[in-house]
Amino acid sequence: MKVVVTGPSGHVGTALVTELLARGHQVRAVCFDEARSLDGLDIERVEGDVLDRESLRAAFEGQDWLFHLAGIVSIRRNQRDLMRAVNVDGARNAAEMALECGVSRMVHFSSVHAYETWRLGIPLDESGDRCTSRRNGLYDWTKAMGEAEVRKVIARGLDGVIVNPTGILGPYDHLPSHMGAFLLQMYQKKVPLLVKGAYDWADVRDVIDGAIAAMERGRTGENYLLGGHNASLRELAEITEEVTGIPQPRRAVPLWMVQASLPLTQLALAVTRGRQLVTRYSLKTLASEIQVDCSKARDELGYEPRPLRDTLVGAYQWYVDAGMLEGTEALQGTV
Repeated sequence: MKVVVTGPSGHVGTALVTELLARGHQVRAVCFDEARSLDGLDIERVEGDVLDRESLRAAFEGQDWLFHLAGIVSIRRNQRDLMRAVNVDGARNAAEMALECGVSRMVHFSSVHAYETWRLGIPLDESGDRCTSRRNGLYDWTKAMGEAEVRKVIARGLDGVIVNPTGILGPYDHLPSHMGAFLLQMYQKKVPLLVKGAYDWADVRDVIDGAIAAMERGRTGENYLLGGHNASLRELAEITEEVTGIPQPRRAVPLWMVQASLPLTQLALAVTRGRQLVTRYSLKTLASEIQVDCSKARDELGYEPRPLRDTLVGAYQWYVDAGMLEGTEALQGTV
């Protein structure tokens, strides 16, 4: 198949492009930036911007499948308008251009956060309510609104499917992502203590397999939650210590304690220009302790998440192979 991918240079995009090539597809990558993560791959690169409809027309013409991944996850106030434009208007532009250009099928990458995820103790499946308020977080609202725009085009004849991944870990995380940065800090003994709370973590390779299965046999107009395993930061730390041999903190402090110290943390980061991994949004996400029901994806797509331990081994081994970390004997012994 001739496959076009928007947002190909991020964590998920790089993994997707790599897997599509391994399966024998011809890949056209719509690149907004240099996309160095794709260097060395046998792909066709074209310049494009999801906010520029004509650039998408040129990119989509002659293609069979579209995977739309382009989006923004940001906590910066000065990027809020851009996040809304890319996640909502960009999704609409991609869907409309796919329909106009005769792309036979589209998979839209949304997020679990397009749903209402703050209901403690209630498992989430695809019948769950969508996020309708910015109070839950602007990212959540923009992903829900982006889905709504894609659905309008599906109603006009686009053969489209929507996938909703949870928290993604694993290989190909070259930037790295926020959680990837946290894994690196644990490996480097830079995490003095942990925060209580849990989330659903999915392996990027499983998410990619699920998305390709959704393209091949997902039902038009349907959503598919692509999750993994619910685990706390303490459990992630315990697995990290087991597979790397690097001691990890045992103490997990209450969320309210970290929230109370956020202003000082943010000030320190502003002074040192560090990367802010702990925010009110991330703490609220951990507090949700979300439980995700992926039975629909299992039944219809054959989706089967691998063990979380395998995900962390894969992530750390990739960081070592990419030169981002030095290997340990314990980690080498897991391969």
